[in-house]
Amino acid sequence: MSQFIQDVAVPDSRLAREITEFVRDTSPLCFFIIRAACICSAHSKARAVA
Repeated sequence: MSQFIQDVAVPDSRLAREITEFVRDTSPLCFFIIRAACICSAHSKARAVA
């Protein structure tokens, strides 16, 4: 089941979990910046379509 953040679905697959774990372990700051940017981008696109 996908997790939703600000009405944006975050994938919950084995690959997504492995990549998330790798990036989080490599650089926690980078993980949070990338995640925030992706969520903002997806949220903007969703609003533009609606």
